[in-house]
Amino acid sequence: MISVLIADDSMIFRRLMREALMRIDGCEIVGEASNGRLALEKITGLQPDLVTLDLEMPVLGGMDVLTQLKMEPRMPAVVVISAHTLRGSEITIKALECGAFDFITKPQTGSPEAARDQLMHALKPILKSLAIRRDVRSILQNPVSRGPVAPPGEESPEGGVQTQRRVASSGEGSSGIGYPAIRNSGAGSAPADRQQHPATDRHRTPAGPVSGREQVLPAGAERTPSSDSVMIRARPAQKPGLLVIGISTGGPNALSELIPALPGDLGIPVLIVQHMPPLFTRSLADSLNKKSALTVIEAEAGMTVQPNWVYVAPGGRHMRAVAMINGGIGLQITDDAPENNCRPSVDYLFRSVAQHLPGKALAVIMTGMGNDGTLGVRLLKRTGSMCLIQDEATCVVYGMPRAVAEAGLADGAVPLTMMAAAVTRIIR
Repeated sequence: MISVLIADDSMIFRRLMREALMRIDGCEIVGEASNGRLALEKITGLQPDLVTLDLEMPVLGGMDVLTQLKMEPRMPAVVVISAHTLRGSEITIKALECGAFDFITKPQTGSPEAARDQLMHALKPILKSLAIRRDVRSILQNPVSRGPVAPPGEESPEGGVQTQRRVASSGEGSSGIGYPAIRNSGAGSAPADRQQHPATDRHRTPAGPVSGREQVLPAGAERTPSSDSVMIRARPAQKPGLLVIGISTGGPNALSELIPALPGDLGIPVLIVQHMPPLFTRSLADSLNKKSALTVIEAEAGMTVQPNWVYVAPGGRHMRAVAMINGGIGLQITDDAPENNCRPSVDYLFRSVAQHLPGKALAVIMTGMGNDGTLGVRLLKRTGSMCLIQDEATCVVYGMPRAVAEAGLADGAVPLTMMAAAVTRIIR
């Protein structure tokens, strides 16, 4: 059972949230708060697993609450509630960079029943992910399950059959298609053998490209410059001319660490698909631009990409890369049908890169629910491109990277803190 505290100054919205949560199995509402100060007091006393946090409350605002929670030894998962406005998107991005688990926007419908259902649809996959994260961490903390790990059903080094430690999680959710009560993370339902679970034990050794066992360097492979524990397979035959990144839940926080760590003279363009609705991607790009040596903008139709520039796909729309007659790379922005229940979709972008720029890209799949990006990575790999994934230990949700790893498509699993160094070394 996931315990939830509702923090919002609106009595009407608290009632809608309460009714939505009561319709979700495995959820227990333990309290409500009408302002930030009261929320902190109840969080301390009730120790909820999840806090739904309105960002604009009296007495103490949502950002102040989040900042104080970060200093606590046990911080609950926080889902921020955002207004679908420019100001709402800006403060939401700050909250996500500050460690919020996810966000949803307040419904914009006049019907209470419709608003309740939209909230329920947005919250259900978040609660499933949190339940799985709690269960997996509980298993990992059990001394019986510690030690070398074999895949489920296989014999462990000590003999006997290894207990299954990876628990599947629903990849339901939207990513910019239905804007009311929209979730940050996007994912269609992943196959049963390739569904995701949130990151588990932060102290585990990062997994290698395909398995979590000790990696042996094949001929021509190299380790990243910062750690002997991370292996990257041999570099591609030609230097990448484009960096493409796919990311979802936990993305703003991860990108705020990766993008500012890349050098301003990286030498190639960067394209990013972050599952988000409109307005929020522009705020994300603006926030990253203020912190980075690279120039970061939200992509627009007809742009010709430039080296040392980062282009974020606009929320609620697809982004496609095309080869131009003059040898450059152009961007097309479309309203084509969602893929993997996502728009923008990682697969959509990666497929266009594989088609128009074969063998010229370095792909990176980072934290997020579902399996968006796996098919696109497969196409990129067929053309000779490389793919790195964010390792399990540093993902908020190890869904998209896990799908790539289990498909045998990852050339390296890299901790978030080392991703910029790994990417830069491959590009240069």
